[in-house]
Amino acid sequence: MYILICGCPPFYGDSETDTICKILDFEYNYDLDIWNVVTPELRDIIDHLLAPQDQRYDAEDALNHPWIKKHELDDAVLSKDLPNQLGRLEKFQKYQTLKKIILTYFCSRLQDSKIIAEADIFAFLDKNNDGVLSIDELKSSTNCESKDLSEIKKAMDADKKDGIYYTEWLTAAKDWSGIIDSNKIREAFNAFDIHSSGKFGWEELRDLLGNEQDENNVSKVWKEVINEVDTNSDGKVDFEEFQKLFESKLVFE
Repeated sequence: MYILICGCPPFYGDSETDTICKILDFEYNYDLDIWNVVTPELRDIIDHLLAPQDQRYDAEDALNHPWIKKHELDDAVLSKDLPNQLGRLEKFQKYQTLKKIILTYFCSRLQDSKIIAEADIFAFLDKNNDGVLSIDELKSSTNCESKDLSEIKKAMDADKKDGIYYTEWLTAAKDWSGIIDSNKIREAFNAFDIHSSGKFGWEELRDLLGNEQDENNVSKVWKEVINEVDTNSDGKVDFEEFQKLFESKLVFE
């Protein structure tokens, strides 16, 4: 837990002997800046785990700690968050492909603290903990009609691997209201406009996101993505066309 928060081991010395002494003395600290934004409850559970054996929490104690309890999904959270997130998935499946790609880009840049609700629901639904949601897992935990769930999974299962992957869920289930603004849209456009020409075409998408090509060395998939939003038919997406993807209020609901 300590390493997951700050990226460093709790016991670290200038030499192996020094490190062993720190371990034996339980000498660690919270000096790094990241610990300034960590809740007291999280520090407390770490303190109880990085402790001498006669003081150390066992598994039952740890699972009953307030920090763990605070992050457990209760029925109230499920009854509110699960329908909302499934509703966003239904809307997501109707978006143009480029919009889905851009939202995935945004999601990849979010701090973990911004996707806790979506990650918690995914973990709840993923009964076998394989990182993929099957139609059976969705059915077992929701009140949606099987037909609706099948349509959602079919639309979400972009790589045709018979399931909704973790990143796909986070991107589609995320409530983007208050997150996407003009600055972030410009930032995303610049990321795709790798030649800084003010436009990008299927070649840039292929280079950034994949290299599947047909026998003519032309990616039909990426061309179709561009054609969906290329309103002036010049084979490129300019910033105005890019912005129009986010004019719909659907993405902010």
